[in-house]
Amino acid sequence: MPSISVVIPVYNAGQFVKRTINSVLSQSYKPSEIIVIDDGSTDNTASLVKACGDSIRYIYQSNRGESCARNTGIHNAQGTWIAFLDHDDEWLHHHLMNAVHIINSAHVIKWYGAAFNVFVHKTSEPLTIYKKRRYLERFIDNLYFDDYLSVSHKQAIFTTSTMVIHKSVFDTVGMFNESLKVGSDLDMWFRVGLHFPQIGYCHRIAAHAYKQSTPRHRSHFPLSLILQQLKEQETFAKRLSENARRRAQPWITARITQLIKSRIALGDRSAVERILNVYGTRLPSKWRGLAHFFLNFSWPFILLFSVRALTSRKHLAFRKYGLWRGALHNRSNEGASGGPSGKKEAQHQETR
Repeated sequence: MPSISVVIPVYNAGQFVKRTINSVLSQSYKPSEIIVIDDGSTDNTASLVKACGDSIRYIYQSNRGESCARNTGIHNAQGTWIAFLDHDDEWLHHHLMNAVHIINSAHVIKWYGAAFNVFVHKTSEPLTIYKKRRYLERFIDNLYFDDYLSVSHKQAIFTTSTMVIHKSVFDTVGMFNESLKVGSDLDMWFRVGLHFPQIGYCHRIAAHAYKQSTPRHRSHFPLSLILQQLKEQETFAKRLSENARRRAQPWITARITQLIKSRIALGDRSAVERILNVYGTRLPSKWRGLAHFFLNFSWPFILLFSVRALTSRKHLAFRKYGLWRGALHNRSNEGASGGPSGKKEAQHQETR
């Protein structure tokens, strides 16, 4: 049976780390080890982790960011597989068992993900509930997708907190990029997807992800940084091979589409114009046309999104709990967009 090391990076996680660790301890398939990497916490995180028992390996390091903490966990892991879990999320008891079933049934795969729901941390109110796509292409034997880069944006959603990856994968693709303040998880999944197309997947909800009431602003995610990352990813794929460049296109196009959709929703004319100038020919015709219409006639879009904000349960929750509107969009498309971790990473890095 696969040996699984659980890697949990934490930072000032006193409010929720016991819930997170208990969700691992209650797994029906027991991991071989649980590694908690404390990235310079200044609250009571350390004492709470140590109180969870001797089965927890606690590692402290100075504050260097979430990506560095994950890398520390990978380097210290003894298992052949590594399961990631963010410090404010929790697994349902069957998560690792489902992963092991698919790992053992589909020997071709080297990584695995699963569906998840998103909740408000303070109240546990649901923000997004996963719905399985009705028509699933390229989903083999209900076990795995044949190409992550082609399906992650439309048929399955991924989050760091459900990823289970064979440790040897990191020998091929490298570690999390510690220089990225936003989207290091998506950067990693992109690299893994290029080298290991097949990814195991389970549509049964495996985790609860939680949003904290932390106001955010789009300036924390500068457009220039996002466009630069997309360019670097395209260059990376092209250098690998022509096949890698071709396979990367659906993933890149999905990122661009999500980017322009979010900027239209924010009423950011300059950003929409810049995206069109750089990637206009790559956008689906629908969104290219809508973007041009937005630049010429902004008021219908402003009215539409204003009405939506007044009537949507999701947007009402954003305002009620002070959640940044764009963060949840990223989380629910993570693997395709993050994602969840993108926001957490930015918050984490700001403490440096």
